[in-house]
Amino acid sequence: SLEEVSSHFSSRTLLFAFLASVVATLLLSMSTFTGTEGLTLFSVSYTVDLHPSEYVLFALLGVTGGLVGAAFNSLNIRWNMFRKRPAFKRRFTPVQEVAVVAVLTLVTSWPLQFTRPLMPETIHAMFDTCNPEQGETRRSHLQVQLGLCTAGGQHTDASMRLLTALGAAAFIRFCQTVVTIGTVCPAGLFVPSLFVGACLGRCVGGALKTLNAGHRFFSQDVDPGVYSMVGAAAVLGGVSRMTISLVVIMLELTGGLDYVVPFMLACLLAKVVGDTLNEGIYDLHIVMKGYPFLHEELDVTFTER
Repeated sequence: SLEEVSSHFSSRTLLFAFLASVVATLLLSMSTFTGTEGLTLFSVSYTVDLHPSEYVLFALLGVTGGLVGAAFNSLNIRWNMFRKRPAFKRRFTPVQEVAVVAVLTLVTSWPLQFTRPLMPETIHAMFDTCNPEQGETRRSHLQVQLGLCTAGGQHTDASMRLLTALGAAAFIRFCQTVVTIGTVCPAGLFVPSLFVGACLGRCVGGALKTLNAGHRFFSQDVDPGVYSMVGAAAVLGGVSRMTISLVVIMLELTGGLDYVVPFMLACLLAKVVGDTLNEGIYDLHIVMKGYPFLHEELDVTFTER
């Protein structure tokens, strides 16, 4: 994309960037740094076909992601505006604030089974399907430990206990991220948003799989991992308001090329719903901090030519 759209991008720099990417990919293919069987962080492999009516549920996940993202942006900006007050700054130094956030994160994460492991491991466990084949992996062991799969590699029924655990994990991580983003500690936004969306999507997929097993709404099986991936993309899209780049990111993270249409649908609806309520998290922080927007020059816009 840089080669096609950037007029002043040095070809020498582009060559070096391409060479570095090739070397990194080759090294990654010969190692197990990601802990997966593929090059991607959340590598998955699915053979389940989608029923056309399932796209309605993917659309609902997109709407839900837009609402959750808008709520997150609003609460995070309100919290950071409160942090900017002189009374708050006099009471808490940046180091004390980070220490309090770290302690709160530890105390609230430890009691729940889904929030206790590292987030990438839990996200991958929710994304991936249950594997009935022999040969236990760390991820399959975690899926059994979380109650997502049985020891025989089959999906567990969506019991009220499992749905409550997923919902509580999403709520706890949502609140943790609200109070963390904006502090002086280097906290990421992508992985927590993927985690919240993965939990919500897994709730929908698990409940739908249980209902389909008893009433056969769909002719084929329903895999909750697909809904987990779509939910993760929807929430991240609702927070960041990315569309095309987010779909590419999800494809690169999961390798799930067969589910590009659900990704596109969820990301698009999440952005549309979120934009009706507020701006994206990055634009809101730019406005709050008083940074200037780098607008396009007037002489290169279509209306001014």
